[in-house]
Amino acid sequence: MNCRMVLLAGASCLLATMSLAEEAPLEGVTTYVSASEAAALKVFVDRFDEEGGEWIDSAIAGGGTARATAIRRILGGDPPGAAQFVGRVTYQDLIEADLLKPMTNVAVEENWQEILPPWMWEDLQYEGEVYAAPIQRQTQTVLYYSQDALEQAGIELPEDSVEGFFGALDAFKAAGLIPFAASSDKSDLRRVFLAVTAAVGGPELYNRIYVDHDTDAVMTPEFLEVAKTYHRLYQYTDAGQYSRTAGDSTNLLIEGKAGVQILGDWGKGDWLASGATQEDFHCQYLGGIAVESFNVLIFPKSSDPGVAEAQDHFARVITADPELQVDFTLHKGSIPTHVAASTERLDDCANMMVETVANPETAVRDDLISMPPQLSGAVADVVIEFWNDQSMAPETFAEKYAAALEANRP
Repeated sequence: MNCRMVLLAGASCLLATMSLAEEAPLEGVTTYVSASEAAALKVFVDRFDEEGGEWIDSAIAGGGTARATAIRRILGGDPPGAAQFVGRVTYQDLIEADLLKPMTNVAVEENWQEILPPWMWEDLQYEGEVYAAPIQRQTQTVLYYSQDALEQAGIELPEDSVEGFFGALDAFKAAGLIPFAASSDKSDLRRVFLAVTAAVGGPELYNRIYVDHDTDAVMTPEFLEVAKTYHRLYQYTDAGQYSRTAGDSTNLLIEGKAGVQILGDWGKGDWLASGATQEDFHCQYLGGIAVESFNVLIFPKSSDPGVAEAQDHFARVITADPELQVDFTLHKGSIPTHVAASTERLDDCANMMVETVANPETAVRDDLISMPPQLSGAVADVVIEFWNDQSMAPETFAEKYAAALEANRP
């Protein structure tokens, strides 16, 4: 706690100093398990440690698994000090159960309303309070092209149109490569569908479905074209997809065995952690449209005042210094949450991301920002079923998708 916080609370610095609790260690449940992600988190942890904090890392692979673990612990009375979540819809039940510590004091002190994108600031708020701290802004649907594969196929980097994308896939296939490196991860196939929906259907259709939850939008010719394109993409992958993780697919690109992959911006971190340089791969968005998201840390309530001190401290560390956010970004592959962060140290891929999400006409929100977990999970199940069943007609898929949307929307 410092003087500015005390002034906001209407107390004196002297009284605050006298009542200051000793800061306790802070355990964080995150998904930062890869080498690049761990290196990124270490940027914040090192600053936290330098300022007298102590971080205990409890990283768990997979966002859904990590969130479920955190929820079980919170409900079971053994909460971590911090836990990584996505949009407010993924943790709103915990707010309503009065299980999270409000972070409004830190948000006011560090002026989050001014330093965050407006949509992000809006998502953080619930009934006049803020219950999470943003740790990263990310895009979910980056096209990663292998330069080695492009050379083997004898082509240049295609334009970011849907036609250019499929033209490159044909060239990779003719060269004997795996054109599209898919994986068995449900979240990855969901992201592929989001990318296709945004590029083929356009932002208006995308928002009608994922923001407005409009079943009529699903029963349109435009959505059927999305479905046909998604099915068409399946023809460019291989049987190995069913035994691969997203990381395995990235390695195929790095080794020059596959042409292109759709993955979140953390994929760039994996490329760089492998020893590759920016010349070894290329980044695009399908149709030039990014599906963006952000990750937050929530802070469960604790009876220990020292934990509350540590929670406020770590929230300041991850939000206050835009240059520290850039340091995080250089490892992670994401982009800073701070709107004033300098882009001078960012590479071409990251600057492309920044420019794309800065334009509201070329950026839409991830479904985990705009759909409650039950709804996003239900429609994702239908998407995965459609991917795996090439005999399913697009019209049947649309009917199933609309039914899942209708049955699970709030």
